[in-house]
Amino acid sequence: MKKFIVSSLIGFLILTFGAVSYAIDFKMSGFIDVSGQWGSNIFQPPYEVTGNMWGGRTATGATFTNGAGPLSNAIDHTRAWAEERARLRFDAIADKNLQGTLYFEIDSTRWGEPSGDRNRAGYWGADRSAFEVKNAYITFGVPWIPVPITMNVGIQPLAQRPGILVYNDGPGVTAGIKVDPAMIKLFWYKPVENQDYSGDDNDVYGIDVSAKIQTISVGGYVMHYNMNSYPQTSATTSAPTNRADITWFGLYAGGKVGPVNLSFDFAYDNGKVEDRRNALGPFLARDIDYSGWAILAKVDYPWEKLNFGATFIYGTGSDANKTNQSGVQDGSLTANGTIPKEVKGYVVPPGAEVGDDVSLLFFGVGPAGLNRGITGMLGSSGTTLNPGQAGGAWAIGPRISYQVTPAYKAEFRALYIGDTTKHGNTVASPLKNPLIPALGYQDDSEIGIEVNLMNYFKIYKNLLLNVGLAYLFAGDGMDYYDSATGLNKSPDDPWLVCTRLVYLF
Repeated sequence: MKKFIVSSLIGFLILTFGAVSYAIDFKMSGFIDVSGQWGSNIFQPPYEVTGNMWGGRTATGATFTNGAGPLSNAIDHTRAWAEERARLRFDAIADKNLQGTLYFEIDSTRWGEPSGDRNRAGYWGADRSAFEVKNAYITFGVPWIPVPITMNVGIQPLAQRPGILVYNDGPGVTAGIKVDPAMIKLFWYKPVENQDYSGDDNDVYGIDVSAKIQTISVGGYVMHYNMNSYPQTSATTSAPTNRADITWFGLYAGGKVGPVNLSFDFAYDNGKVEDRRNALGPFLARDIDYSGWAILAKVDYPWEKLNFGATFIYGTGSDANKTNQSGVQDGSLTANGTIPKEVKGYVVPPGAEVGDDVSLLFFGVGPAGLNRGITGMLGSSGTTLNPGQAGGAWAIGPRISYQVTPAYKAEFRALYIGDTTKHGNTVASPLKNPLIPALGYQDDSEIGIEVNLMNYFKIYKNLLLNVGLAYLFAGDGMDYYDSATGLNKSPDDPWLVCTRLVYLF
């Protein structure tokens, strides 16, 4: 009898807790990819260098030189490397109103890279601590309220028009409110906390309102970065040097108009960076005002197996005579030796992983493009405001793709790329007269003409191979000052061959 009672109790526990465990539906997805890059004068940051071989576009442009440093011999030489990324996502779904998401990433920025852990999975011998948390958040519907509200709480994406403005992963809270026909999104993120007892933290606030009108979706947003610590770095042990308050306003639209697919983004930034130290004294300007704008527009006309499209991108550039390279009051002066006061070039937030599928060489193709956006001369910074993909440049050109077979698609692109920086260049910094640097920088308007041939192969249903070829016929806007020789030089035309093998699951 006792055995029967014990057996019955064990069976009851198994049924009870088994029912609880099976009430959760687990889903797993992700990918593993291996990419290869071979080319000359392309974006290629070695792991030990911040920025790229062109110096990285800052507030006024780049500081592309061929002087000392790890990249001193990179210009006009071919470079090749392979890298790898894997992502693994778990969704624990209780019901339509509740789920949890865990998203992990493993990165190798170079096969055969030096010792270390983060992004060093390609170290020979492996056994690296390269398993990273990308997202960890709870999604739930708010009960007892008649209006549908969905909350995301935890480490999650900040994806505000990532083709032109910002994509980041970080801690935050978002609320999606459905009020037909509109969707209202409120969000708050915490990039930096620093010392709990001091006002040196950073916050992001925003609202996005969108609606679908027949076949077109339209929307607008306001996003504000309050950065009491600037540049935006964590674990600050001393008083921050600057503070910044920047607001972005934007409009967007996308959808189908007759047989044509349209996509449009407009973004405008406005704010200031202020020196917290008052180190320059009461009679000198302490603030640097920021204001700039950018447009990204795409049109596509699909016709049977063909697609005819065009891309236009424009971002305002700064005036090198009014802005220093850093964009903050750090004691450095403008190109003509005056105190910096403004940045008119379009900027994106610190750490923004921003970029649309524009081109392989100059703009990069964005995180979801042919080679995952590994290449591109776009400016980026994890700590400061930066031009992103659009600031200081404009481009226009056609796209034509053809589905040759069910397993192979080819695409051709061409772009004319111009420079919008005043009294200087966006990509590089040639001097008007290398013998008299005080005369300032050259001001060139043409960056060049880029052509791309992109090939997409489906080897199996879940195994894809992408192959890209790109060439940039460089204009005067790519010239640079060679600090080793004291002369202005023109680089060889940049070119690139890249591949990406990806397994989706």
